[in-house]
Amino acid sequence: MDKKIIAKTVSFSSIQKEISEKYIIPTLQRPYVWEAKKHVKKFLDDIFENKEDYFIGSLVFVSSNEGTVGREEIIDGQQRITTIFLMLFAVRDLIRKFSYEKKLENVLREINSFIRYNDSFDDKEVIRLKFSDKNTDDFFNKILKNKSTDDSITETQKKLKINYIYIFDELEKALINKKSVNASLIAIQEYFDKIKTLQLIGIRCEDHSIAYELFESINATAMSLANIDLIKNFILKQLKGSALIGEMEEKWKKLEDIFSDRRALLKSFIRHQWISGGVYVNHSGLYSVVEKKYKDDIQKISTYMNELLDDAIIYRALKSHNIDDLEKINKGVRNDSRQIKEVLEFLDFFKC
Repeated sequence: MDKKIIAKTVSFSSIQKEISEKYIIPTLQRPYVWEAKKHVKKFLDDIFENKEDYFIGSLVFVSSNEGTVGREEIIDGQQRITTIFLMLFAVRDLIRKFSYEKKLENVLREINSFIRYNDSFDDKEVIRLKFSDKNTDDFFNKILKNKSTDDSITETQKKLKINYIYIFDELEKALINKKSVNASLIAIQEYFDKIKTLQLIGIRCEDHSIAYELFESINATAMSLANIDLIKNFILKQLKGSALIGEMEEKWKKLEDIFSDRRALLKSFIRHQWISGGVYVNHSGLYSVVEKKYKDDIQKISTYMNELLDDAIIYRALKSHNIDDLEKINKGVRNDSRQIKEVLEFLDFFKC
């Protein structure tokens, strides 16, 4: 097992040389969910308040056997790495806004080397961080290239846009001294040095099975929202090598899309869907019961995914009182939509 895992304590600036030159966030990873005034604010504050070499945790990569050539998949740590890239975009754009390009030419050159990679295989410059989801990746590239992001649709796209703007505004307030160009230059350089020297444990796995086990170990005691990611990870692990893996990946994405505007509701839905089968479980125990019931049974997993999708549509309709969404309920129940609406409005008084 030791031969299949490489773990090193590295700085952010040396990830490319020591761990991975370019990486991709798989579709089945948790969407980018960090909140600007909560998670991003704390991350920025921690970097400001601490000296260089601040430790930020671990990043887990796994060698990708399919998809983009030469990219490692990020199995754990995508929230942090995505936010760091947004920080790099913001520092770069701050330098450009105040016309400091000539004075901070070396900083801009380094930022570009962290963001982009000269790919000898494709003989072109590519972005080091890529998202498997094309819509998310295209939107991320718009932020990188300062193109209009008015078309943000998904919750992930909104988070990327809001967090970039928040980071830029916070850095401008903290780093730019309008009375002293020299003070601004020093502050930008010092902050960029802190980003470069962020310390982390870079973990690279040779195959997915080891990476999934490591992911479970790292996240086993995490907050309840991570149970959703553990369940996704469990399904993927069970289906590795199966012809169904692509289908299950697409179905889970559809499930997440149903709850794209209320991500936290997804964990409640999966728990409530489980309880509706007659077995009570709390949030912390959800992953364990799913694992116990569906381990080593691909057919059961496939059936479970179909049930989740069908029930999710009904669940959202019940939550929103939207009768038009109840197309999958049998006609006998659907016919009296007025009575259903009255019942739903009454049930809304009882929050579960």
